[in-house]
Amino acid sequence: MLERIKALCKHSCITITELERKAGLGRSTIRFWDDHPPAVDKVAKVARYFDVSVDYLIGNTDNPQSHKNAGDAMYDFIRSLELLSRATTEVQGHLDHLLNYTIGEKD
Repeated sequence: MLERIKALCKHSCITITELERKAGLGRSTIRFWDDHPPAVDKVAKVARYFDVSVDYLIGNTDNPQSHKNAGDAMYDFIRSLELLSRATTEVQGHLDHLLNYTIGEKD
């Protein structure tokens, strides 16, 4: 488990100490897990921080998103489409403004 946490920290460009602080854990809590079984609630805090499943952290699965069901995946997809649509509309507005300015229809 500690190796997975280290890999997630490396991928997120944070240290174990920063993770402990951001996840609301005491200093050296995670390193203590190398020799002692952790409390489930503390593992859950780390999983929530990285948005991965506890099963992934403890090595029961190689799928970090195994905690998400089909409904969660659909929600994430729809949310992504909404954000893309909003960004596209905003970009279109900027392009319209630029075009109008260029052809002389200044606001």
